[in-house]
Amino acid sequence: MRRAGAEIRLLGPVRVDRAAGPIDLGPRRRRLVLAVLALEVNRLVPVERLVDLAWPDGPPRTATHAIRVCVSGLRSALSADGGDELTIDTRGGGYVLRADPDRIDVGRFQVLLDRAADTDDDAAKVAVLDEALALWTGPALSGIAPEQTRLRLSLGLEEARLSAVEDRVDARLRLGCHAQVLVELTTAVRAHPDRERLVLQLMLALYRSGQAGAALQTYRDARQRLADEFGLDPGEALQRMEVAILRGDPGLLVPDRDVAPEPADATAQPGAHAVPAQLPATVGDFTGREHELAALDGLLPEHPGPSTMVVAGMAGVGKTTLAVRWAHRVRRQFPDGQLFADLAGFSTDPPAAPLRVLGEFLSALGVAGRQIPVGLTEASALYRSLLADRRVLVVLDNAADADQVRPLLPGGPGCRVVVTSRRGLGGLVARDGARRLALDVLTAGDAVDLLSRIVGAEEPDGYGDLARLCAYLPLAIRIAAANVSACAGHGVVDQIARLRDTDRLDSLTIDADDQAAVRAAFDLSYAALEPAGRRMFGLLGVAAGPHIGVPAAAALADVEPAEAARTLERLAGANLVERRSTGRYGMHDLLRLYAGERARAAGSAGTAAAVDRLDAFYLGAAGAAADVLYPSSPRLVTAPVETARAFDDDCAAGAWLDTERPTLVATVVEAAAAGRELAWLLADAMGGYLFLRRYGADWTMVAEAAFAAAERFGDTSARASAHRHLGGVHIASSRYREAVTYLRPALELARAAGWKAGEAAAHNNLGLAYDNLGQLDRAAAHFCAAQALYDGCGLVSGALAALSNLGAVHGRAGRLAEAAAAYRRSLADDRRRKSRSGAAADLSNLGGAVWRMGRLDEALEHLTAGLALHRAVGNRAGVANSLDYLARVHTDAGRLDLAAKCAEEALTVATEIGDRRIEVNVRNARAGIHGRSGRADVSSAGYGHARSLAVGAAFHHGQAEALIGLSRGSLARDRVRAAIDLAREALAVTVRHGFRLLECDARLALAEARLADDPAAAAEQVRSALAIQRDTGYRRDEATARRVLARAVGADEETVTRL
Repeated sequence: MRRAGAEIRLLGPVRVDRAAGPIDLGPRRRRLVLAVLALEVNRLVPVERLVDLAWPDGPPRTATHAIRVCVSGLRSALSADGGDELTIDTRGGGYVLRADPDRIDVGRFQVLLDRAADTDDDAAKVAVLDEALALWTGPALSGIAPEQTRLRLSLGLEEARLSAVEDRVDARLRLGCHAQVLVELTTAVRAHPDRERLVLQLMLALYRSGQAGAALQTYRDARQRLADEFGLDPGEALQRMEVAILRGDPGLLVPDRDVAPEPADATAQPGAHAVPAQLPATVGDFTGREHELAALDGLLPEHPGPSTMVVAGMAGVGKTTLAVRWAHRVRRQFPDGQLFADLAGFSTDPPAAPLRVLGEFLSALGVAGRQIPVGLTEASALYRSLLADRRVLVVLDNAADADQVRPLLPGGPGCRVVVTSRRGLGGLVARDGARRLALDVLTAGDAVDLLSRIVGAEEPDGYGDLARLCAYLPLAIRIAAANVSACAGHGVVDQIARLRDTDRLDSLTIDADDQAAVRAAFDLSYAALEPAGRRMFGLLGVAAGPHIGVPAAAALADVEPAEAARTLERLAGANLVERRSTGRYGMHDLLRLYAGERARAAGSAGTAAAVDRLDAFYLGAAGAAADVLYPSSPRLVTAPVETARAFDDDCAAGAWLDTERPTLVATVVEAAAAGRELAWLLADAMGGYLFLRRYGADWTMVAEAAFAAAERFGDTSARASAHRHLGGVHIASSRYREAVTYLRPALELARAAGWKAGEAAAHNNLGLAYDNLGQLDRAAAHFCAAQALYDGCGLVSGALAALSNLGAVHGRAGRLAEAAAAYRRSLADDRRRKSRSGAAADLSNLGGAVWRMGRLDEALEHLTAGLALHRAVGNRAGVANSLDYLARVHTDAGRLDLAAKCAEEALTVATEIGDRRIEVNVRNARAGIHGRSGRADVSSAGYGHARSLAVGAAFHHGQAEALIGLSRGSLARDRVRAAIDLAREALAVTVRHGFRLLECDARLALAEARLADDPAAAAEQVRSALAIQRDTGYRRDEATARRVLARAVGADEETVTRL
């Protein structure tokens, strides 16, 4: 759909379109200038670069003036009809095109490629790639002069287009569309015979189409061409494909769509999407509701009409039971899965935030942690995209209002939604086209049948009266039936008499007569409990969270855990609580309201004391678990020993926090709403755990609730902690500039409060943010300040963490000896303290430092040990970092198969935990492996992807490494001018940010590119690189440096070595 306003087209003839038609841009050189500015939208393009591109064979004396004339003409053309979407600013020695990147087709193309890469649903991937490739209307940047400049600028775009074609073919092959892709593949291989991935895809499509002979001939043709033109053998993937075809390997057939197939190539995405099955168990004694089930059948895809049904009715009428029963009955008609969420719309806990539900749904649909947006609009859009071509049933239980539901509605024609609510949700009906099903109580006959099925047929004559006194409400009938079954010697007649004699209460805001019966049934069940059961039942009504464990219930009631467990089991037997999982219990929301009233009626002092005990339990246990998992993070308070729970190891601590996470999050939110200081204290205790596990939506919710409560309360230390954790949320999401805006106030607030440990933690986090932004001096200053403050507080683990972080900065700045010394010192202290998590980080970082020194065997030893420890303590970011380093060590040692295995696992982990920095590093490492394997096209695509991600995250170190790889890839294709430009860009980034080791690599890449046209300049760059190696101890490319220098000065390498 065309946007309002101007749009720049680069994927074909260069032009600017408005609603009224294309703008006349004038001469071809003017279009060239616009194209270059648009490719670097919102970034400065120096005049010298424009001159170099416009006159590649040498500029005239008037070149700079001619560029100014071009820019002036473009400004006039772009503003001719009053539009201001596209403007060109003069800044410094160049120009900046100011525009929304979405107004440039290249930007939209990249967004679509990223979206395709982020989905595991092959049908959705094909649809997105279709949309992306439809943006191309011809060769990129057509109509600019000269042609060699067009080829130079369009290289990356053409590579991205071909990779997108290959990705789309891979997805279609996994979908079984082998016959449909044959024509496209045959044409593509004819046009690009050197792309082995296309050849492999054509072989597979031919084989699946019953043309094994043609597939083998395709291989033979490719092998002959490679031998004739390059003197090479086919790559391993092609060779394996030939062998598999000769053997008739069944693995070549279309994979079962219920099992995720292996990708056909290392760069392909897994094809099969996750199939969630989240429906709760249905009750075995479901009775009646035939009319309502038939009405729900009208939702099925074969019936025209609305795709959403709102099941509305009073509390306890059986809305959830009906929805779940129907969902189980039709689930096979939704082969892509069933999603279920309790929206807690009518509960003592706050209603479930749509963002949190979306996070859980996206995770169930196979979306990795980093891919789950932290904004509601973005998360909802991703959810709709994933479900666009799937048949999924979504059950949204206990909705509060239409606004809570609306972001959770899928847009695909094959999806159906059932919403249950006590309200009619008229907004969904009027605005979203939902249909409403009003659920009434059971008919008299169905109510009697339900009693008979639960109790048996001993006294059927009294069932009618009992059902009537229960107002035919299913929940009340079940409770009354439980009372009959549980009370030996008191049958249906006795139960009827007791119900008739019960006082009627009117406090709940639903129909008085019906509620009187429900309340009476609750009263009888409550009265039948022994005192301990009554007390526990009431207190559960004031406990936050969807469920509670036995230890927490014991703290709440101030009893021993064994007694709490027995009491909870008795309550479950009376249908007053529900068993949610082993050792955990929850309550129906109506019962929770009733229980809360009972607790408050028993006395506010006792209830408040119980809540305080539960708060202390959660705070103490969460703090104890955090101390084991993440000891370097200081906390506002240390829980008293008597309230803290002991954890034997990292695994036990992590497992407890994983189980309790929903309840802890709800507790923070509820405490914040109530103005209790637990909100920021518990959030503070959970921060380190949420950072390690990367639960982005939960961490955001907890941090924001704590922030709001702390700001309201005005406690300076609390505000410092809340600011720091919000900064941490942004660091984990690779939003480093935003992180700084929270961390600076965190530092000042901690300082004002005299909270030295908090001040140290803020310094440490600021160091992390600045390190990732490439501001190494500022990062080092903050890490040094953090270390000094931690030392002064006696917090050894924090000081060691800051020291280790400082070592990383030393390494990037080229101070390898200092980095290694920092890591060794920290490692010795961590081993003395028996800190496995600290030792794991130190070993991995030390391995990375000595790898840069060229000591591969020692690096392998440290990294292998560090990886084992990271796996043992469950630090997935540490696992990914260690595997990234191991991939690089194996690459330098020539063990490319091992390197590839490490890189693939590292990439999987990095994307799952959502660490963009690690992902960029791993993609660069993997691209380097492809380059060493002779797969230049795949390597360049990998470096291009890494560069794009790095620029988006402002991760300059990863950006520079990608530019160096792209330069060397261009040189391998004899695209010398592009190689020089890319190396120069990389060098500028490394010098600007002080990345000495990457500066060395950039100078070597530039020297290699300049060898042919200017050996003297190449020699100068090599000598600078060798000087860096001497200063830093960096030895990775020492042999390359001497080889290039020998060629530049016309000497042999032995002579150069003696110089």
